[in-house]
Amino acid sequence: MPALKLHPFQREACVSLWEVARRARAKKEAGGSGERCVVSQPTGAGKTIEVLAFVRATAVRWKWRALVVEPFKKLVGQTKKRAAKYTPEIIVGTIVGGKCEMAGVDLVISTAASLHKKRLAKIPRDAFDLVVVDEGHHGAAESYKAILDHFAPATLMVAVTATYVRGDGISIASAEYFSSVVVYHTIGQLTQSGYLAPASGYYKHTGLRLENVPIRKGDYDERKLAHAVNIPERNRMAAEAWHEWAAGRSTIVFCVNVDHAKDMAEVFREQGIPAAAVWGKMDEGDYDRIMVDFEARRLLALVNCRLLVEGFDAKFVSAAILARPGTESAGAVLGPQMIGRALRTDEASGKKDAVIIELMDEKILSGKVRGSERDLSSLLGLGYGISRGEVEASGGFLHEKA
Repeated sequence: MPALKLHPFQREACVSLWEVARRARAKKEAGGSGERCVVSQPTGAGKTIEVLAFVRATAVRWKWRALVVEPFKKLVGQTKKRAAKYTPEIIVGTIVGGKCEMAGVDLVISTAASLHKKRLAKIPRDAFDLVVVDEGHHGAAESYKAILDHFAPATLMVAVTATYVRGDGISIASAEYFSSVVVYHTIGQLTQSGYLAPASGYYKHTGLRLENVPIRKGDYDERKLAHAVNIPERNRMAAEAWHEWAAGRSTIVFCVNVDHAKDMAEVFREQGIPAAAVWGKMDEGDYDRIMVDFEARRLLALVNCRLLVEGFDAKFVSAAILARPGTESAGAVLGPQMIGRALRTDEASGKKDAVIIELMDEKILSGKVRGSERDLSSLLGLGYGISRGEVEASGGFLHEKA
């Protein structure tokens, strides 16, 4: 059996999961119900490898059958490829769209959307001993709750996430969803231990005021936020910040919506930065071509709107620009996800550190303007373990669009 090369913190995580699994197995054998738990680790910690190591251990020792639920189709393919590489003795099937591969497999990888009501009706409720929800903060959504309820007879359910408290304030680490957190690591912990790249954070104050952008369900209204921030002056600030603090680095830029991403990429190109925009519903051939160019460093900036927030794994990326403003609650979820895209270590590319840049707008809360480096809604909050760089003021010449 090929050995997975796990870091010490990953081995500790697997040991913790193993203890929970033993306890859950004993409870089930005694006629009780199974257990549910959370693994909370930052983006870049290698959670997929941990999951595969744990799945293999339970399959080999107890003949457990596992289901891994992914939020997107691309992550199904990514996890399947890693299983083929790291756990080749595990037989893997997928449930995606109209395809349902379950016969004779040890591990099934599926999108949540593919486990719809009609599909679930055809799958026995006790089909799996282990259910893993990747990007587990989605677990509180109604579609996920239906999946978890259907497979409730499972011995163990595990939510794996960087952010178990959602933007709407719901914590999946609760009796209603997953009752305990058995593994918890922060960006700061893993950076200090050398498992994540050290990063410096920089603000670019825009002077833009967001007082007329409404907040719905804990985050800014996306359409009105895009209308407010997608303006040439602000987009140029992002390009200028790249030249100042991230020049030459492979960079992920996070925008509000597709139009914002397209316009931002155009401004980057005007500023002499090879850039392209990607989004969820673009032509697959165009997407693949852009990704090849980015990996070959023919493009230095990859601009997107949420597409690369979850599951995107490009170790050579060493900078992230956060051009999408967030409220305190939404930032607590999106912040670690976006920042984490630049924090993976990568000896092959010579990457030594990372740069995180945030365009800082002024939030109007309780009649007071907030936009300083002490603003807790900032995605570069102290809790992320990122060292402070310079704070750059724009002069406040921007004005919010009506």
